[in-house]
Amino acid sequence: MKRFIIIITAFLLPLLLAIACGGDAPTARTTTIIDGLGRSVTVPMNPSRIVGAGPGCLRYLVYLQVQENVIAVEAAEKQTPPVEPRPYALAVPRFTRLPSFGDPSTADGAERLRSLKPAPLVIFLTYPGAGVDADSLQE
Repeated sequence: MKRFIIIITAFLLPLLLAIACGGDAPTARTTTIIDGLGRSVTVPMNPSRIVGAGPGCLRYLVYLQVQENVIAVEAAEKQTPPVEPRPYALAVPRFTRLPSFGDPSTADGAERLRSLKPAPLVIFLTYPGAGVDADSLQE
């Protein structure tokens, strides 16, 4: 559990802060962060197209009030009725109308992520070392 919290903090916190502090106006400014895998990654300061994959990612995006920037969701978010009610999903019913990219930890899910049009500017992964290689998603 402690390792999970460290991964979330090291990977998501800088990206989420960049989104939250980006302001209302779209901008082409970028920032470079160190992600959960130790890579130096350049991301937009105010990304308009976001995908959250893995346990808790969509919840964090809703907490930061950037849910309108989410362009696709995992297949589990579209189950009717939901396996377990998620308060953030109840608060943001538009998630059920977004395209699904399946399971990001599989090759099929990764291919669906790559084929999203328009492409996401930022992809948040709860477990960046599990499943599909983050470098291959970045290409």
